[in-house]
Amino acid sequence: MRLFLGSLAPAAAFTIVAAVPATIRAPELAARTTPVTAYAVRADSLGIRDLLDINTTTVLDLSADGRWLAVTVSSRRDALGAEAARDNDPTYLRTTPVRLLIVDTKSLAQRAAFPIKKTVRAAAWSPDASKLALLTIENDAVQLSTWDRNTGGISVAKTPAGQYVAENSELRWTEDGKALAFALRA
Repeated sequence: MRLFLGSLAPAAAFTIVAAVPATIRAPELAARTTPVTAYAVRADSLGIRDLLDINTTTVLDLSADGRWLAVTVSSRRDALGAEAARDNDPTYLRTTPVRLLIVDTKSLAQRAAFPIKKTVRAAAWSPDASKLALLTIENDAVQLSTWDRNTGGISVAKTPAGQYVAENSELRWTEDGKALAFALRA
């Protein structure tokens, strides 16, 4: 068995990475007199910037007819600053901004629902797929809004005074698509 780190690619700058039998420990390697096979590897082949910029895609909802897909795209870099130690704290909302894309599954055309990245907690298509209900984080609070697929416009719902949208709320449209069920807290 051989251990190899790096990738083979032509480049001007190289780093030598040794490939040795996996059974040899470091002190044994230092005392070894036979040559070790070495490979030339790009010094910049994969770095922390690359790892931070890897995109993660999450499907939020697929319309009932299968035509429209709501997808979020985020990178590890987007989560910098989030306090993972506070995830179980009921007063803390993790706010990782994402790009919300609407994908036409027939043509594979994509369009952004928002011009900027936002924290999107949940999404649900209306039965006729004309609207997408969204739970987003705005000013450290969960906000309910709807995105109109035809116009691209956003409508923000107003909650009764003294109440707010629950952080763990789900979104459910009625069968006729005229009302939306979600949880409120006082």
